[in-house]
Formats: sequence, C-alpha cells, structure tokens
Amino acid sequence: MGGTTAEISHRGTAFLVQTQDNGPRAQSLETLVYRSGRLVFSRKASWQSLLGDPRFADRLKEMIEAQHRDVCGEIRAGRLDAFLFRS
Repeated sequence: MGGTTAEISHRGTAFLVQTQDNGPRAQSLETLVYRSGRLVFSRKASWQSLLGDPRFADRLKEMIEAQHRDVCGEIRAGRLDAFLFRS
C-alpha cells in the first residue's frame, strides 16, 4: 500500500515527514521525520489487527493518514522538539 509525504516548517527549520506501509512481511507502517536529510525521529505501528478485515485496504489507508497527521501535529505543537533538535 502507499504512503504520504509532507514538508513542515517548525521553529524556522524544514522537516520532511514520510509515512508508509512496510508491507505484508513486516505488517507495520512507519513515519520517518528528516531534518537536512538526516533521520531525527521515527514512529512505527503494527497493522496486524486489520488482518481479515473486509475493508483492510481502506482501514490501512486511514491508519497511515491518521499516524501521519498525528506526527505532523506533534511537530507543529513542539511536542517532538527534544528529538527534532538534538545536536
């Protein structure tokens, strides 16, 4: 399944946020946050609970979008600053 990408500016710094499905072998999705090409934060979530769901594709897409939206919101709110601005 696909994923989503956004560029966010926070405290004068640009961040690239990418959320994607890791596929059936991993059964997880992951959000990666980059600053100047360097990975500064990641969040992973399992989607095993969706297996067997007749709306699997729709639910996975919703899960990807929700995690992406949540991480972007946490960046904007400053809740991830300890990770994003480490030396």
